[in-house]
Amino acid sequence: MNLTFPSCRLSTAGIFDGKQETYDDWDLPNPLHGHYARSKYMGERYVVENKDKFLVCRAGWMMGRIRQGQEIYQ
Repeated sequence: MNLTFPSCRLSTAGIFDGKQETYDDWDLPNPLHGHYARSKYMGERYVVENKDKFLVCRAGWMMGRIRQGQEIYQ
């Protein structure tokens, strides 16, 4: 099925296995971290294979907190 309307797929950097320090658009995904990462990757593949116009956005960190020393970054 080829979908004709443009699409934006929100995904996650969790589709990578974490063996490298950084990743770019051309690195091959290897979603080892559970159902969430695998489902995100399969959603990306579906969009890429079935859309003529698409954008896949991989967020590395969208919400939550990181504690470094006594400072909390949100």
